[in-house]
Amino acid sequence: MKRKVYLKKTDWKDALKMLHNEFSSIFPLESEIVPVKDSLHRIIVKDTTARLSSPHYDASAMDGIVVKAEATFAASASNPKRFSIGKDVELVDTGDPIDEGFDAVIKIEDVTVLDEKTVEVKGSVPPGKDVRFTGEDFRAGDIIISRNHRIRPIDIGAMLSCGVLDVEVRKKPRVCIIPTGSEIVEPKEKLEIGEIIDCNSYIAGGMIAEWGGVPDRNPIVRNDKKEIEVAIKKAVSENEIVIVIAGSSAGLEDYTATIVKKMGKMIVHGVDLMPGKPVILAKVEDKPFVGLPGYPLSAFVILDIYVKELIAMALGIAPQMRKKIKAILEEDIVSKLGMDEIVRMKLSNRDGKLLASSLKRGAGILSSLVQADGLLHNPKDEEGVNGGSEVEIELLKGVKTDS
Repeated sequence: MKRKVYLKKTDWKDALKMLHNEFSSIFPLESEIVPVKDSLHRIIVKDTTARLSSPHYDASAMDGIVVKAEATFAASASNPKRFSIGKDVELVDTGDPIDEGFDAVIKIEDVTVLDEKTVEVKGSVPPGKDVRFTGEDFRAGDIIISRNHRIRPIDIGAMLSCGVLDVEVRKKPRVCIIPTGSEIVEPKEKLEIGEIIDCNSYIAGGMIAEWGGVPDRNPIVRNDKKEIEVAIKKAVSENEIVIVIAGSSAGLEDYTATIVKKMGKMIVHGVDLMPGKPVILAKVEDKPFVGLPGYPLSAFVILDIYVKELIAMALGIAPQMRKKIKAILEEDIVSKLGMDEIVRMKLSNRDGKLLASSLKRGAGILSSLVQADGLLHNPKDEEGVNGGSEVEIELLKGVKTDS
């Protein structure tokens, strides 16, 4: 039986451009209307404007008394002024409306209550003191949030405070995840020799949800061409993006490439990237199809580059980027010429310097990604990086640095 070979190995950045060329006609997705209170992390489709001014009336910003400012002029500790409650001043709590004829608030700490009907103040206040005027925050018609913005909790509060109850957002792309392999089993506590727990589909589902997609996990499909083909057909009919885990390489039972070429168009089979080389990028019934390598680290890298990009395209936004930071490399890192490599890195502070050291580099070593603080990207035209060099690290975790 002949072993399959990769198609032409593609520059991994060119592969991103090819995805845009193939799928820019179907993305971004259409919009839908959702309640603002349920809109967290959704992408706003158009500028959202205030229906009401906020506040929608002149309001007290403090607990205290509301006064006419000019009546307090010349008041001092040596020359206090007295006012009648209900006539010259009124007691107010924070948020109470300011009645006509008054234009300032004196906080309760600066007021001496002499009796039930009389207060004394020992200082003057200017007009507008501690008053929240109508529209101070937003005026009716003001833009609250601009288009293509990812809604945060504070944005929800701002919209609701301005009378916006519903918002137009981009539909979330449904992403089907199909784990494959006769050796793959559902998570359990005891394993037989040769069994491998499916963790990749759960990693993928979590990442997809973080990026704004809706993961749809398919049950595990064994290494059978017909069963895999049936699963892909169903997934394509029900989802915007389809992912098959494992079977993308050139092994005797790696069927994904053969099936994809039968069902659709192969765009890329293999990129110049480690880990992640045996990726499949394809189009099946006009839907994006991604074949992930079976090793967890390889799957993570491909998800992080290509699936994240597809979800961002579907949402009409740029993909979320991680913060980058400079560090000093503690040891030499040797890489294979002609392949871009993503190296998992551990960061530490020592003598006021941020240092970076590499972790285990095998594509199946999930612990290295769990422990990693960041990623080092070593380009294909370099055989490595010398220890002592300053390198750029893409952060996976928050890292404390000396200021």
